Amino acid sequence: MLSILLLAASIQFPVTSVEPVRGGGEEPPKKITSMVDTADREDDPRSLGALPVATSFVAQGFGATVISPLAFGVGLGGRAPVIEVLLTGLSTGFAENFVVQLPRVFLPEKNPLLMVFHKFGSKADDPYNNTGYPQECADRNWFMISSLGATKKSFSSLASQENRETSLEWLMSMFGPKIDTERVYGVGFSMGGGSVANYAARHLDPDGVQLAAIVDHTGSVSQLNTWQLDSPVRYILEYWFEGEPWQTPFFYQRSSVVEFDKTTLAVYPDVCLAWNLKHVPTMVSHADQDPLAYLVDQSIVLKDFLISIGGTVVYKKSSAGVHDWKTLKARDACDFLSAFVLEHPQSGHTLADRDGKFFAFDIEQGQSGVFSTFDWAIDIAANRLSLQATKNVDVFSVDTDLAQLDTEKDLEVVLSAGDFFADTVELDGYAQAPKQVLRAGVPSSAWNWEPTTGTVVIFEQSIQSHTWLIQP
Repeated sequence: MLSILLLAASIQFPVTSVEPVRGGGEEPPKKITSMVDTADREDDPRSLGALPVATSFVAQGFGATVISPLAFGVGLGGRAPVIEVLLTGLSTGFAENFVVQLPRVFLPEKNPLLMVFHKFGSKADDPYNNTGYPQECADRNWFMISSLGATKKSFSSLASQENRETSLEWLMSMFGPKIDTERVYGVGFSMGGGSVANYAARHLDPDGVQLAAIVDHTGSVSQLNTWQLDSPVRYILEYWFEGEPWQTPFFYQRSSVVEFDKTTLAVYPDVCLAWNLKHVPTMVSHADQDPLAYLVDQSIVLKDFLISIGGTVVYKKSSAGVHDWKTLKARDACDFLSAFVLEHPQSGHTLADRDGKFFAFDIEQGQSGVFSTFDWAIDIAANRLSLQATKNVDVFSVDTDLAQLDTEKDLEVVLSAGDFFADTVELDGYAQAPKQVLRAGVPSSAWNWEPTTGTVVIFEQSIQSHTWLIQP
């Protein structure tokens, strides 16, 4: 299958990819007062922009149609093969269209991958029509994937993220051995800037694809603020998030990365998924006179918040009065991204919006529909794990291999809760029952060893800080 795709891709025409420049004789630019004014010319303002494809639900997997050869014109010297794919039968109910650009040369050390998140009212071909990213990826021998994300107007909705996840699954199934998963990057503009930031903050499972660094270019990183200040897109936000912000605040928060007061710009840190970006190098860029001034405010709030929590941030402000991809050069963005590989942090303050795996921890929430939060730290030298100030967590399942904890030595586990509920902690990697488990230096019976899974389960009963010692 791989050889067939490569052959099909190799016979297509080269791809046009230019930084857009307005020339003489064109229509004067439309006045921009809302994101709806930035949509592609052919966009229907009354529509979400879903594909007109009848979607049938498939019990096993999904349907994939490869459309190749694909030509967007001429421009990329040396020809970077491009494949267009249509996926149907997805669980979201939305068909997915995406474009994959292959490297000119498959490198022995594997090739990085750039995910491009399109602007409002655009499709998967947005980077080819409006940016220089295809050319930059071709010049750097990077893979590039640009996905529709369920619809043209998706605003970090769960459906858009699930569709992008499936696009990545397809890409990894075809070219996984060629892709450097330590160098997967993301860039997005406007609606897409918010989407890339939220995608990076929600995808922290080491068994999946994580983003090593991102570029948020004038992104809608706060869906609450966008609802408040861009009334023409409210009906779209209310569709995805099932109501107005006061009715379903969590749905807005989990598809954002910051939330703040629109007047004072004061951040509400307890509901900011940007905490999960502390270890992800982030470029925040905008034009100083962008007509969508509220997106400039969102960019500045995100930049300042990331700096305040110790994140790695590059802030790039251009002198321009337009809302356009071209206010940040693709080369500058890719130069920034290329400096980083995926960081595997050993501590953090993590927000989880669902059951799932976050770093080395698989968590079960106490209550769905709200965030779970926890402070964690791994001291490899001391063979110590700390899980502190935990909120809304019933069970922590710890992958000791990922955490680089040695279960053949004495292992310390420090626990405390930040709410009224103590936590249960499961640690794998114990082929035999420990000789002894101490709590606060005293032998305890509040633990169990499960031989079928090789797991030690600690049943903490107090919300106060206590240290457990597992002696193998």
